[in-house]
Amino acid sequence: MKKSIYVAAGLYIVAGTGSAQAQVAKAEPGIDDTGEIVVTAQRRSERLSEVPLSVTAQTGEQLAKAGITDTRQLAMVVPGLTFSAQGPWAQPATRGVSSTANSPGTDTNVAVYLDGVYQPNQVGNFFELPDVSRIEVLRGPQGTLFGRNATGGAIQVFTQAPSFDLGGRAQVSGGIFKGGALHLNTTGFVTGGLVPEKIAASISASYTNRDGYNHNIVTDRRFGKLESWQTRGKLLFVASDDASFTLTGFYSKKDDNSAQTGFPFNGNTLARQFDPTVDYPRGGSEIGFGGIQPTTVVEAYGGSLTGDIDLGSIKLNSITAYSHVNAIVNGDLDLTVIPAQSPIGGLELPNETYSQEFNLSGGGDNIKWIGGLFYYNDDAGLSFNGIPPGADGPSFLLISGRVKTEAYAGFGELNVNVLDGLTAIAGIRYSRERKSYSGSLLGAPLAFIGKKSWGSWTPRFSLKYQIAEGLNGYFTFSRGFKSGAFDATSFSPTPVNPETISAYEVGLKHASRRVKFNLAAFYYEYSDLQVQTFNDLGTTIYENASDAKIFGAEADMSIKLTEELTLGGNLSVLPVAKYLTYDQASALVPFPGGIGGNMATLIDGSGRRLIRAPEWTGALQLLYSKETSIGNLETSMALFHSDGFNYEITGRVHQSPYTTLNTSVSLEPGSAGFKFTIYARNLTNSRYLIQAEPTAISDFVSNSAPREIGITIQKTF
Repeated sequence: MKKSIYVAAGLYIVAGTGSAQAQVAKAEPGIDDTGEIVVTAQRRSERLSEVPLSVTAQTGEQLAKAGITDTRQLAMVVPGLTFSAQGPWAQPATRGVSSTANSPGTDTNVAVYLDGVYQPNQVGNFFELPDVSRIEVLRGPQGTLFGRNATGGAIQVFTQAPSFDLGGRAQVSGGIFKGGALHLNTTGFVTGGLVPEKIAASISASYTNRDGYNHNIVTDRRFGKLESWQTRGKLLFVASDDASFTLTGFYSKKDDNSAQTGFPFNGNTLARQFDPTVDYPRGGSEIGFGGIQPTTVVEAYGGSLTGDIDLGSIKLNSITAYSHVNAIVNGDLDLTVIPAQSPIGGLELPNETYSQEFNLSGGGDNIKWIGGLFYYNDDAGLSFNGIPPGADGPSFLLISGRVKTEAYAGFGELNVNVLDGLTAIAGIRYSRERKSYSGSLLGAPLAFIGKKSWGSWTPRFSLKYQIAEGLNGYFTFSRGFKSGAFDATSFSPTPVNPETISAYEVGLKHASRRVKFNLAAFYYEYSDLQVQTFNDLGTTIYENASDAKIFGAEADMSIKLTEELTLGGNLSVLPVAKYLTYDQASALVPFPGGIGGNMATLIDGSGRRLIRAPEWTGALQLLYSKETSIGNLETSMALFHSDGFNYEITGRVHQSPYTTLNTSVSLEPGSAGFKFTIYARNLTNSRYLIQAEPTAISDFVSNSAPREIGITIQKTF
């Protein structure tokens, strides 16, 4: 196993009062005395009710109570978010803004950040949350302050920071899935001071081992084992009252046999053309494959050096970061015993990324400002091994590709109190992207194929008015930009063009000790959508679709009914999410006669609904906490419902409506720091689709995990 250590440098900006040392030493913004989460969605610490954007914030404790253990499950608590996949590639969508592109050098529309560092690799963006302090999910284009191709939104994950006080947590969870498969998870976090008031450190680690909960009908055995490891270390150095730095390093590895296996939706697989009587899995827990054993192995390491420097009236921030992700994917896309109906004999996806960001901020009570520069360098590759038809191997190098991205951006934003209670915010960002593509066929040396540059101005304007204490209304206009890209398997020197979104949003926010709610209505003008489909040969077609129109509304709330009982929930309604004029849409449709497999064709996609855009989703959370004679007793319930959505333009491959329920009961006896929890995840045993990849070979889909019941033991100190 290859091991490396990297060093990167960076500083996270906070445009408020107080020294940089205080901001880092006190860790995350956390929760204020009213119980409201303080967020950094505008690069400054603000109460959530004061941010004129749609933001959902959850602490690590809140996520645990909702039964959320990884990024895929965030849709249960974030209105308008659909976190699905295409094969092992993570492809979150917000408010119908999504992408199916997974070629090297392409990015999702919803940018993912870990401790302020952009995470470009889609295969690496399914990660667990063992030491999370909070998440912030921003919905709508983030073209000014978070400009990295974030036309749909941004998911920010913040992990726990070092403290000078000795403390930590250890946790062990054991569960059993319906059908008998076992699930073990262990996590740990420890922090403390090394040199009083100067140096503090923290380290976290986690290990997960999950038996396969699926049944392979070919071998009549369970399949889908997962093992994952991750560790993260942080070192805080307080240089002075005005300067502090945090060095971070992480390593993770995931070996997942379930990520590239599943069943053919409605039995549509090319294998039936070779053997009309071939047995294929029907869904539920059934899967099937022959020949190549499906595997996805992802290894990642990287880090950052963060810090803040207080120059008096101005604060300086710098973020330098490095990451390396390598994924190896094997799959059998026909999903039956017939060998090699899939050309995937080993897909390798190396990705190396550097980034640098500088920020300056300042201002007083009536005027606040921030300006910055951003540099991004990404080297993403692909090696695609093929297998001769009708054989199990050996494989041979079929296609290789490499896309290098170099991006620059400058941005600024001004926040002005115009009148008593009325605040105006204006910002703009200029982004410049340059991409080059080289590739080879059948093992030949890589050859230059194409190069292209794009530039875009993305403004934002907001008006916020304080209607009453704790009640704010706002209007925001923003514009998002997602750069063009090459398809690394097409050998075409012509890239797909950038896509843009112009978004209009009005909202109302309220926060008090007992009641908190956020309401928003939005309208999007979506131009030159980037879409990916497949041709008859099984290779990808990457093109610009028509323009689209999106309209909807969202609400979330939390009501403290009594001192012990809290009710929360959210609702997302998306009545309009459709393509406009799109009479030459590329699509895959089944061969005539239902003989199995798909063929590429052109259809009229005008007026059709966008993919991953449910008409409505809703969630309810109930939390009860009471101090008893044997300790603090706490029960929680998290209910989620989706109205369903399409995975491709024709609507053939779709998710039907489904409902899930997570529950838990916890007891903290005495003051020894122990906590015992009995949990149930997916208590309804809903088997909804978590990924879909329609190809010429099959309509490849995979189901979610079945019901899991288990126990967690946690010790804090």
